[in-house]
Amino acid sequence: MILTKMIKILMRKAQCWGYKVIGMLLILKISQIFRNMGMLEKYDIVHALEKYVMDTVAIWTKKLCVSFIQGGLSSANDNIKFEVDDKYLFDYPVLDLGTGNGLLLQALAKQGFSDLTGTDYSEGAIELARNLAARDGFTTISFLPKKEGAYDNNSYFH
Repeated sequence: MILTKMIKILMRKAQCWGYKVIGMLLILKISQIFRNMGMLEKYDIVHALEKYVMDTVAIWTKKLCVSFIQGGLSSANDNIKFEVDDKYLFDYPVLDLGTGNGLLLQALAKQGFSDLTGTDYSEGAIELARNLAARDGFTTISFLPKKEGAYDNNSYFH
């Protein structure tokens, strides 16, 4: 019942966001529900689902960056091939705010990005992301520690 309501809400938002984004959100939400029920760990598919979503988002991000490099926004047609030498992406800096486990940065590294930095409010998440990046051989990804109070100054908004 909860899942049905969630799907209806997401489908209404699809008019604005596009069906692919909604599909990715739906996969993440379903995996979150199953994880909370303790089902995904049993079958060890949490990591596979999250990795699939992050790889897809990384490809979309690369396409967006390539379209900016080429001087405009791409059309919504996915059949268009985006060919660009990875040297253009080599120095394209990426800061992942709320990096969590860092899988998006790993996926972006696979797409040719090299100036990658992640940070998170949770020190535990940063440590997890560091460990996963080291384990998977992504030595060029850097992670910034949480800096207490550094971003809490309300005077920026007045």
